[in-house]
Amino acid sequence: MTLLDQLRTALDETDEALRVARAERDRILAEIETLESERRGLDLAIARRNGSSEQTDDSGHWRRLNRTDAVVAVLNESDESLGPAEITERLIRHGRDDKRDSVAAALAYLKRTGRVSHIGTAAWTLPRLEMSSVVDGGDSP
Repeated sequence: MTLLDQLRTALDETDEALRVARAERDRILAEIETLESERRGLDLAIARRNGSSEQTDDSGHWRRLNRTDAVVAVLNESDESLGPAEITERLIRHGRDDKRDSVAAALAYLKRTGRVSHIGTAAWTLPRLEMSSVVDGGDSP
C-alpha cells in the first residue's frame, strides 16, 4: 500500500468517525430539546393543578424560547389541535414575531422528530401520553 493509499484510508476512516460523532451529537441535542420541552410542560401542568396563572404570560419568557419550543408550548397550552395560522397568532399574542411559514417549518421539523402529531389538514397536536397519573398525583385508575 502506497503512502497516498494510506492517507486516503485514514481520511475515509476520519470521515466515518465524524459522521458517527455528528449523528450522536444530533441525537443528544434532540433528546435534550425533548426533555426541556417535557419539563416545561410538566411545570405548566403543576402550575395549572395548583391554580396558578400560567407562567408563560411573560412575553420575555416567550421571546427567549427558540421557535420549536415556542410552538410546542402553544400546543401544550391548547386543549385542541391547531393549525400554523392559529399557532402563529398565539405566538404573536405572547409577544413573538414568528411568521406563518417559519411556524410551518418548525412543525415539519417537530413532526420528523416525533414531538408533534399531524392529525389532519391544518391540525397539529402534541403526541398524547397517559399523563393522568402524573398530573393527578397517581389517583387515576
